[in-house]
Amino acid sequence: MAATKITPDGLGTADREDTASQALVTQVVALGVCYLGTGHVQTSAGTTFDGGTLNDILIDAYREVQGWLVGGIVNATRVEFDCASTFPCSVCMRSR
Repeated sequence: MAATKITPDGLGTADREDTASQALVTQVVALGVCYLGTGHVQTSAGTTFDGGTLNDILIDAYREVQGWLVGGIVNATRVEFDCASTFPCSVCMRSR
């Protein structure tokens, strides 16, 4: 296999709205603070959870987040738990 396109991992550091990221959770720092791949994500009281709860943010779980990128951190406005849409993650496979 040969790569035809290479893009850097991560969202960058420029502040912007309407940021979206989807990846495996690689680290959980604290309740509501995690990394999707290399992207730092933070939830708040205003974050909407679709298909799960804050407690379902676990290492190796595939998650999709949307929100504002501020200072290199995604301030999540929405977290989606539909991992089967792209590929089944280890957390979802254990629950089947």
